[in-house]
Amino acid sequence: MSPFTSNAFRPLRRTALGMLSALACFPHIALRAQEDPISSPIWPTLRTQYLGQASGQFSDALQLIVPPAAEDGLNVPMLIDARALTVAGKTVREIIAVVDLNPEREVFRFYPLRVLPLIGCSFRIEQTSPVRALVRTHDDHWFLAAKEVAAIGGGCTQPSQSGPSSNWEETLNQVQARLFYVDPKTPFRSRLRVKVMHPMDTGFVAGIPPFYLEELRVTDGNGETWLHLVVNAPVSENPLFTFELAAAPTVPLFVEGRDTGGNRWKVEISA
Repeated sequence: MSPFTSNAFRPLRRTALGMLSALACFPHIALRAQEDPISSPIWPTLRTQYLGQASGQFSDALQLIVPPAAEDGLNVPMLIDARALTVAGKTVREIIAVVDLNPEREVFRFYPLRVLPLIGCSFRIEQTSPVRALVRTHDDHWFLAAKEVAAIGGGCTQPSQSGPSSNWEETLNQVQARLFYVDPKTPFRSRLRVKVMHPMDTGFVAGIPPFYLEELRVTDGNGETWLHLVVNAPVSENPLFTFELAAAPTVPLFVEGRDTGGNRWKVEISA
């Protein structure tokens, strides 16, 4: 498998990863009221759907980074960073991304089993909407963050750009995955980026059935699972995912996935 070229991640300069500044450590967790800061009429329904009777509060320790306005409704960058919760002694079990007013609201569910609770990717947005990060910790408490993203509309109801291409089947599920140090001086922390060539058809375009990547896992040579990601239709075409590891692995890592068509793949991650 060929590693990424030096220009492969150039588009990320305009994504949420490019917006991320250094995070200060949180000696404690600052909590706010459970009421939605955006006052979305959808929030009470979402709260019941995802949190049930569990406790949950909005917190500045949970970082949700999205642009205030979407330049392209098909590719809206997002970064969810819950590392500050681990500094405060919490163990993150699950991270969910939701867009209130999308026809398919849930973007993904991320289970950071042996990696840090950080994930970056791009998603589709149908119209101006609150975007949410819902994080469940080991004690079944939920930490919440919400921001509104302005959008012209139609991001979920437009066909994929690769659809008209005559060779999209040749590149389908081609995978590039690379692990590299965030800082050469601190090799104990490393970043993983995985790109999958896939049209990610939402099923909301007339005559085009849903067809998208639905699951991604990272495992090691000992059979241990490092992360599990459940992907939904709003994730952008040819998705590029970013994760972060607390320590460099001492055994080979593999990334494997499955789409809604039953296609499976597995590749070794390049260092």
